[in-house]
Amino acid sequence: MVDTKAKLLKPFRDSGVTVLEGDLIDHENLVNVLRQVDVVIATVSGSGVREQVNILKAAKEAGTIKDTGNDNLASPPLDKVTIWGDGTAKGIVNNEEDLATFTLKAILDAGTENKTLHIVPRKTGSLRDNVIFWEKKIGHTLEKTVVSQAEVAKITQGTHTVVPG
Repeated sequence: MVDTKAKLLKPFRDSGVTVLEGDLIDHENLVNVLRQVDVVIATVSGSGVREQVNILKAAKEAGTIKDTGNDNLASPPLDKVTIWGDGTAKGIVNNEEDLATFTLKAILDAGTENKTLHIVPRKTGSLRDNVIFWEKKIGHTLEKTVVSQAEVAKITQGTHTVVPG
């Protein structure tokens, strides 16, 4: 894995990009690193997703970003979860390392500029599948609130979604 990362980072380094690494747990280290950057590409794997919040907090303190959009960022739920609709609609699930590799390759490929990129899914899963997975991971059942299809339709009535591309 290290060799793969080194190969992916080489074109960035060759073009003059300085790649800095920080410690997700050491807040002061992250703040100091983020004060030196213009762009942050976070490729945190599933085991470190909770610590990604630390990147946002450090970036805010470092002045790298003006607003995280939510000062109450937290980990996935530990007690309650909301199921929208019946929770069975399938979504794409990809390995985090695959997404990081794909992101770096897309950045380096001039042919991707101003294009919509499609990621081929490794597998699909539903919200209910994710809740079951999370419950196994945390070792207990979450309290579930179900918002019916009719309620979802009522909540979103009068709204309009634009999908780019």
